[in-house]
Amino acid sequence: MAQLSWETATEVNNYGFEVERKYQISNLKNNEWEKIAFVEGHGNSNSPKYYSFIDNSLETSENLFL
Repeated sequence: MAQLSWETATEVNNYGFEVERKYQISNLKNNEWEKIAFVEGHGNSNSPKYYSFIDNSLETSENLFL
């Protein structure tokens, strides 16, 4: 499991965020990012907004970038 959390201070026309991942495989050159989710934004806001995404499909021994 991996949990990704972030926040925005303000938003202007924020449709949302695509969450992507890339595996780090030492013997292979795999530089492809894979879209794994979409987190809906709040559109327009002058106040902080908080977001998170939990990826339950990961093995604990995997190295990855989000």
